Amino acid sequence: MQEGQKHKEFLGQICAFLKKYVQGKGYQIHSEYKIPWSGIKETLWRKADIMIETSTRTFFVEVDINSDPSYSIVKYWPYLEEIFQSYPDARITLIEIWKRGDTRGRGYCELARFIGRRFEEMFRGFSYVLIEISDEMPETIARWVMNIIEK
Repeated sequence: MQEGQKHKEFLGQICAFLKKYVQGKGYQIHSEYKIPWSGIKETLWRKADIMIETSTRTFFVEVDINSDPSYSIVKYWPYLEEIFQSYPDARITLIEIWKRGDTRGRGYCELARFIGRRFEEMFRGFSYVLIEISDEMPETIARWVMNIIEK
């Protein structure tokens, strides 16, 4: 099975567990949500792996296995600019689930943390959570995400 297909299945399992956990809570969950970039053709918009809307905050979840977590956070920049200009009191959390791979080491993780801290300074209602995983199962990851959401 190809890496892209494995990732999609892994992500689908996490999303299925999240949907089970949020039943009856009034949360909305979307997978492969297109992140709107004002002034850019929709065909170029990047996708969030998972978006969860609660009554008080929007959560984006990115799952990066052997890929660059700094790419995942940077793709939100145009969206964050527009949202926080239009809605200064917006509350958005990006949860980055990252597994180090053969080609992506600690430096990529630290760069993502650096960018996350800068975004937290730039956008008052933004928070960034980076979780490094090893071989955790999708249900465990979904529980971690729910713990963050329900804090």
